[in-house]
This record gives sequence, structure tokens and C-alpha cells, in this order.
Amino acid sequence: MRVTPAVRITFAILSLTISLILMADFLGMTPNAEDGIIQQRQHFTEMLAVQLTVAAEQKNSTAFKSLLLTAVKRNPEIISAGFRRKGGELLVTFGDHGDLWQGMGQHNNSESMQLPIIVNQRSYGAVELLFKPLGEQGLWGLQIGTLTTLLLFVAIIGGLFYWLLIRRSLMYLDPNAVIPERVRAALDVLTNGVVIIDYAERVVLCNQRFSEFADVSVTALTGKKVSSLHWVDPKTGQAIAKDQLPWSQSQGEKSVHNKVVSLQTESDLYVILRVNCSQIGDDSSQRLGSMISFDDITELEHKNNRLKNLVNELSFSKEQVEQQNTELHYLANHDSLTGCFNRRAFFQLFNAAREQSKKKQNTLACIMTDIDFFKRVNDTYGHAAGDEVIKFVVSSLNHGMRDTDQIGRYGGEEFCIMLPNTSAAEAAAVAERCRQIIDDGDSQGLKVTCSFGVSSTYCGAMTPEALINIADQALYRAKNSGRNCVKESVAPALSSQ
Repeated sequence: MRVTPAVRITFAILSLTISLILMADFLGMTPNAEDGIIQQRQHFTEMLAVQLTVAAEQKNSTAFKSLLLTAVKRNPEIISAGFRRKGGELLVTFGDHGDLWQGMGQHNNSESMQLPIIVNQRSYGAVELLFKPLGEQGLWGLQIGTLTTLLLFVAIIGGLFYWLLIRRSLMYLDPNAVIPERVRAALDVLTNGVVIIDYAERVVLCNQRFSEFADVSVTALTGKKVSSLHWVDPKTGQAIAKDQLPWSQSQGEKSVHNKVVSLQTESDLYVILRVNCSQIGDDSSQRLGSMISFDDITELEHKNNRLKNLVNELSFSKEQVEQQNTELHYLANHDSLTGCFNRRAFFQLFNAAREQSKKKQNTLACIMTDIDFFKRVNDTYGHAAGDEVIKFVVSSLNHGMRDTDQIGRYGGEEFCIMLPNTSAAEAAAVAERCRQIIDDGDSQGLKVTCSFGVSSTYCGAMTPEALINIADQALYRAKNSGRNCVKESVAPALSSQ
């Protein structure tokens, strides 16, 4: 168990006080309470004897007895009383006086008093009073008014007040007064703040640099708990709990390094500090306090934050550029109304698919389709209705196509579908499925149909343009055959071989 300096100083002062009281008592300088009590009892007995003498001279036995009994009842210190005639006979008694008085003798003391009653210069008898012993038990079984009681009172009550006063005084003692000036000057030269705290986290010593951090004078900081300052988490801006502060954590560890905290000053400024803390112990490894150093990294943290913000802004700008490039790429390759590939992008895909078809030696098919009587729709219902019809047709074609097929807008109401690794018959089946979906549906109540022409590399077409021309010829035959039907190419296009 660790004995604090306040307890040790209190014990020393208390021992000195008790020694002075004992010395004063030994020299007779302290008042004797027993002498005063004996004088009071003797005076009381003499007054009672005078009153009884008057009653005896008047030969008033009733008054004599009444005076004795009344006096005894009014004095709680009297145990028993009696009036004894000259021959030894007890005429009046109070309490068990006869038995209690035996062995008391003829001399007065603190417990027994005897005074003669003289009537007409003749002894009439004597009044006898038996008092309580002076050693009467008091609080906690101790004798009230004795030296022991005084010493115990000083030891308990005086010790408590001594301890409170010394403990309070030690908080305001300035340890800087015993620190050599050269030591304080050396600490003040340091660019980082230095604080030494005791086991209760009170500031024992700090340099001028830390005083500037806290915006509080060195004198005001001395004796103050360092945890009472406004410590804030620089990341969250929330106050740090006292048990989470670095010097509190160092109680369980020998040292704590590179903890970052923020100190809010009295003028509402924030200083960001890197904290290093080490324990200070005695020869028995008992913790006496801690030494804390504070490095100001406010400017460094602000620069880091600005750099992070700049990196975030650049990253955000890069994401925006990439997103815009993606959007531009999509717009450059797709039709804005229908979302399918535009003519340029579609031909790029078609050329790539034709090269793959040559390498793998499989068949590549093509479907050309056109909305029947589309000009009549625009003339009758307007271009807005026409746009809705185009979107309806594209949606229907997407439902009828396979996942491997690609569609492109070839012209105003004309569309081309590329079908990799597909024969003419399979392409015709896909076209028929698309035709049926369009024929079964409607665009906002408006019924439309489409005609389809199908071609494949089996017909002898070596380029995408040739495939499209052959499919376009088949589409022309579908138009001439009443529309709303599918026609396949019937013979190789020799001119395009």
C-alpha cells in the first residue's frame, strides 16, 4: 500500500501535537478538571449543611428532612445521602446510604463528603453525601474530561483536518520554486511541450511551450489535472474520455507512443499534437507519475488533409471523365431514339463477325426489315407517334432475337440484324418470330407490321455489304408479296462474289 506525502506529513504534525499536550500536562500547565469538580461538590455540601443547621435550630424535623431530600434529588451526581446523629444513628437516608457509606472514613474526598451540623455550639450530628466516581464512563466507554479523551479527540478530529489542509496545500505548492533556473530554461528552449504529472495526473512541472499550446500560464497549469483540459479526437471532433487519454493508458503500460490528439484552447483554437508518454517510478518500480511530450503537428495535419482532399477531388474528376467518356462512347455508337447500334458501329461489328466467320468457316446470316407504310403513320399521326412506333418495333425485335444476335438502325425505319454462326433457314425462323411479335402487338393502340428479308454467306456474299444487299433484295420481294412476311435469298449474288 502506497502512503502519500499528505498522510506522512499529517502523521508527523499529529505526533508533534500530541507530544506537546503530554509535555504540558507533565509540567502542570493543563487545567485539572477533577479539582474543580471536588470544589463544586464541597461547596454544595457546605451550603446544604448551613440550610440543615437553620432547620435544626428551629427544631423543624419536617423541614429538615424535606431540605435534605430535595437537595439530593436536584443533584444527579449524588448516589446516596444521610443525616447521622452524634452517636452514629442514621435519622434521614436517601438511597442505600447505610451500606454504601461503610468504609468511607472521616476524611472528605471526591466521592464522599461529611460536614457537622452545629446547633447552639453543640454538635447535633453530620450530613453525609456520597457522589458518583469521577471516572464515570462516557462516549465509547472513555472517561469524560480525562487527558485520554483529549488526546483521542486531537488524534481523530485534528488528524482529519490536518490531512485535508495539507492535501489541499500540496496541490498549490509550486515545484518550480525548487527547480534550478537553468533546468527551467533548458525545458523552455525545447520546441515540443513537456509535462511531468504525478500519480493523480496533476501537473507537477511543464515548460513554456506546452503553456502556449494550452493558452494557459505555467502557474495556472501547475497543480491542475492535465486531463481537465479540453482534449478532442481530431478525426471525429468528439471529446476524448479521460480513460482513453494517452497518459491514462500508460498506467497499464510502460510507455505510449505517437498518439494523436487535439487540444481545444480557451480561445476556441485547436492544436493537433503527437503525444509520447513514459512512466516515472521509484526504486521499487512503484509508479510515481508520467513524463509527457507534445509535438505540434497542426500544420502537417492541415497539409495532409489538403492533400487528401486534392487526391479525392482528382479521383472524383477522373471518375467523372471516365463516366463522361463512357457516355460519349455509348452516344457515338448507339442510336439515341432506339438504343440499338448506329450504322457506323454496326458495320464495325459486322466486319469483325465476318472475319470470325471466315476463320471458323461457319455461316453468317443477315436480316433486313422495314416498317410497312411508315410514311402513312407519320403523315396521319405525326412524327411523335412515328417515333413511338419505331421504339415499339425495336423492342419487339429485341424480344425475338437471340442473345448472340446484334441489331443496328440502318436507315429511318429500316433495321439490320446480324446473326453469327446461323444458317439462312435459322435466320428465317428468327425473322418469323420477330414478325409475329410485332403483328400481335401495338404501339399505343396503333397496329403496324414489318417485312423481312434474309440472307447468309451461303449465298456467296463475301462482305457485310454484300450480305446486306442480298437481304435487301429479299426484303424488296417481301414488300412486293403483300408485306408483313419473311423472304429468303434464293440464289447466290454472283455480282458480289
